[in-house]
Amino acid sequence: MRYSLLIVLACMPLLTSCMVTYHDFPEVDLESAPFAQKDHRVYYQVVHRPYGVGWMYYSLTYANLERLSQDNPVFAEAIAASDPPNEGVFYSVDTKIALSGVYPGVLTPRDETQPNVVMYSLYVDGELKRNYVYAFNRKVTWWFLAAPVILWANLFTPTLDDPLRATFYQFLLDAERDGYLQVS
Repeated sequence: MRYSLLIVLACMPLLTSCMVTYHDFPEVDLESAPFAQKDHRVYYQVVHRPYGVGWMYYSLTYANLERLSQDNPVFAEAIAASDPPNEGVFYSVDTKIALSGVYPGVLTPRDETQPNVVMYSLYVDGELKRNYVYAFNRKVTWWFLAAPVILWANLFTPTLDDPLRATFYQFLLDAERDGYLQVS
């Protein structure tokens, strides 16, 4: 009996699992979004932060933003650049993505809601026109007893790619609405 308890306590960190969901991000109907195709290029920059503890998580965030910029539905071509050009449209995207700690062996469920922000700075002909800021939340639930359920539930909840895609398309719609995506 005594050894069973020690074995359970020793295995608790291995059984801890978390469910991550994202919510409160813009709801953009990607299929019917009224994007007007442009025949000019766009320049963009994805601002990279030092990796630190969550290097893999952040590198996936940057890779998602790079892919979204390259595969955009509006511009004929997307070119990575570090500074705004004197002519044309340029945007810089910066993120403040929350990363939770690891809570091994959580005996009772632990919930944590973390705010996240994606900011697009839009330049036209080298001049900053506007900052578009979009916020969404990340909810993390930790509990060691629910590991099998939580692992399954993660397959059916939004991933980080969903709010990043939604904020990117909302940025394009907002910038188009404001008239900044036209090049004279």
